[in-house]
Amino acid sequence: MKSLKLILAVLVVFSSCQNENVKLPIYKTIDNPTDESIYPTNTWTYTSPENFGYSLDQLKDVETAFKNMGGDAMFVIKNGYVIISWGDVSKPIQNRSIRKSYLNSLFGIEYDKGEISLDMTLMNLDIDDVQKLTEPEKQATVYSLLTSSSGVYHPAAYESKEDAEGRPPRGSFKTGEFFYYNNWDFNTLGHIYTKVTDKDIFESLKESIANKIGMEDFKIENTTYEYEKTKSIYPAYRMQTSARDDARFGYLYLLKGKWENQQLISETWISKSFEKHVVTGEYYYYDYGFLWWIDTVNGMYIARGNSGQYIAIYPKENMVFVFRADPGSIFKKWLGSRVKPQESFPLINMILSTRK
Repeated sequence: MKSLKLILAVLVVFSSCQNENVKLPIYKTIDNPTDESIYPTNTWTYTSPENFGYSLDQLKDVETAFKNMGGDAMFVIKNGYVIISWGDVSKPIQNRSIRKSYLNSLFGIEYDKGEISLDMTLMNLDIDDVQKLTEPEKQATVYSLLTSSSGVYHPAAYESKEDAEGRPPRGSFKTGEFFYYNNWDFNTLGHIYTKVTDKDIFESLKESIANKIGMEDFKIENTTYEYEKTKSIYPAYRMQTSARDDARFGYLYLLKGKWENQQLISETWISKSFEKHVVTGEYYYYDYGFLWWIDTVNGMYIARGNSGQYIAIYPKENMVFVFRADPGSIFKKWLGSRVKPQESFPLINMILSTRK
């Protein structure tokens, strides 16, 4: 009888993969998950949400809401077991600003080795740009860039019209005084990484993270550098990742940087990254750590991207939630058809509320 219920649960949770163009991921299934964390191997281990007390009937309603808002993939793990897999979780999709949290992992590795210091300044690193930096701007540190509070207000590659229009006047704040979410800080961090290490960002992610935690869909051909050299010499580092790979990445952080018997990123760096370094204000919903958003109310740590996308880490329940929705072209933005955060983020509480 229990095996029959598990089969029915698989049919319910994977029902959104019925489209013939969507490949159903292959999982191992288990009836009796443990309370201890497990690691995914070549494939994930699936268990019915019922085994952790979630109602299948109520989850059907949440899945309907996910579909209606235009979600492409939703992937939820608890204790390392897959309990929800909706849509095409293997499809690489532009992850937009989630890329910044991925860069955090590379900085953590170099920080642990002593190659990158939080106190390094732009002057120390010989950083300049199309519009020359002033002496006060050159005092910005790696720490201030990681917290998006450098005080350097320059045009940047791959910045939105809204960010450009909201840019404070140059010299209006000193480094560390004001949080301004902007691509100049993030793109320059990418340049600093390559300058200090002499390594390519995407090759490093593949070698140091993707290969070691078993990402199934990460490919170099799904990454690119976005240059706008009339604005800035520092490119944005864009990438496409899948929901199930994002879940592995989030799980690595949930487990404080340890994967099986190897500490890939130190627990110290993970803790620093998840500290509330900046209080951002109501406009941003959450406060800010090192390239991660901090939900101090619910105790979550979040990588966020355009179109309501996120990797949400919830230590209290030992869970990771991944929501993906392709932002598409600029036309999708103009039409107002991109998923909004106020639509996608409530899915987390909706899922949690189905627990009996």
